[in-house]
Amino acid sequence: MGQGTAGWKVAWCAAVLAAAGLLDVRSIVPDAVIDLRYATANNFTRVQIYPTGARCLVHEAMRPGLVEAARRLRSAGAVLVFLDCYRPHDAQVRLW
Repeated sequence: MGQGTAGWKVAWCAAVLAAAGLLDVRSIVPDAVIDLRYATANNFTRVQIYPTGARCLVHEAMRPGLVEAARRLRSAGAVLVFLDCYRPHDAQVRLW
């Protein structure tokens, strides 16, 4: 499979996420600290649940609140920190 296939998969994935209303939190709060513990073994299960390179996804309805929270934190010299975000069903099943 060539790069054309990889590009198609990325475009398809982006379309699916957009249709579900999911956004990468960095597109909303670029200075957020993202520490997805379930993407490593450094969590209570001691097992990596999310794939390496997992992104922090949130529903678009969270955008206004996140923008405002980030603004208030910045004015106090702080930033938003995300330890978990949208959790795919298969990851949720593994945690139960």
